[in-house]
Amino acid sequence: CSRDWSSDVCSSDLLTAATTQIDVIMTPDADFKFGPYEKLSDYTAKTVSQTVKKRVLGKEDIIYVSMAGVSANGGTSFSDSVDLQTAFDYASAGQTILLKDETYALDKTFTIARGSNGTADSMINVKTENDAFVTLDFQGKGAGITVGGDYWNITHLNVTRSTGKGMSVAGNHNVIEQCNFYNNA
Repeated sequence: CSRDWSSDVCSSDLLTAATTQIDVIMTPDADFKFGPYEKLSDYTAKTVSQTVKKRVLGKEDIIYVSMAGVSANGGTSFSDSVDLQTAFDYASAGQTILLKDETYALDKTFTIARGSNGTADSMINVKTENDAFVTLDFQGKGAGITVGGDYWNITHLNVTRSTGKGMSVAGNHNVIEQCNFYNNA
């Protein structure tokens, strides 16, 4: 995408490609000075280029998560699973974060960031393998989960021993169902 700032800025839908080249062109005004005795040594146009790569996790709209998962994996199966925070960071509208049926011994607060949103027609779902209840045990080391995004559907979690309430929801249009919160601060 290459645009002069005086014209339309690149449309955000251009960033849906796996790799996008972004060029920023700056042409200083001929009369620009930093101060009364300072001026630029060169007033010609300068271009800065950056290639942005979009990381997509999962397979067939499912991101697989397990305790053994690591951020560098692809989340395409339980044997290629990612950790819970990575799944939260990269999930997009219509995807399902599928947690392996196991107890998660966690030692930090997990955050679904503001702007990490599903849509009314394509929520981001957090569910568990076989619809079993999965326990997120924060071991007194994390405040639980903070949901800042919109249109998330979270189900079948036991959230325990967090230093906070277990979960705080700041986003809009979220559904938290069939979850248990106990032994939290």
